[in-house]
Amino acid sequence: MDDLLNLVFGTFGSRSHLVVRLGLGVVFFAHGAQKVFGWFGGPGLRQTIEGFRRMNIPPAATVVAALIECLGGLALLVGFLVRPAALGLIVVLVGFYFLNWIPPVPLSMKFGGVYHNITKADGAYHLAFEQGDWYRFWKRSDDPFRGEGPVYCFTAVFAPVDLRMTVYHRW
Repeated sequence: MDDLLNLVFGTFGSRSHLVVRLGLGVVFFAHGAQKVFGWFGGPGLRQTIEGFRRMNIPPAATVVAALIECLGGLALLVGFLVRPAALGLIVVLVGFYFLNWIPPVPLSMKFGGVYHNITKADGAYHLAFEQGDWYRFWKRSDDPFRGEGPVYCFTAVFAPVDLRMTVYHRW
């Protein structure tokens, strides 16, 4: 029973762990409080839900994520239920990452390739390229490009929803 209590309530006694825990606690609590309460110049929960809805994130997931971020950060600061709070923060961040709801870094390249033709229909891009050997199932573009005619380079980037700027692709 003591092992279970230590697993849930325990923290490490080192100063370096304390510094990291407090630093992460400040960041997560402040960022979560911006979303939930509108503190520190944040939008508040209603506007956060609307912003996340534009990224196709359901309102329930937005509320859960914002609360986990705010309360998880507070738990890290106070030192109470640190391990469950850390687990919740990890699950939210990793889940949002693998669902493509958050980018790995702002304006990072999501996808790119060289193609024979690119068309847009029904809000989706259709990319024409030569199929590779059957065992190269991951191949999604021509590399190297073979053939005659025009060459098209297509790149998709992760970016904030309201990005209003030109992105230059240099190669």
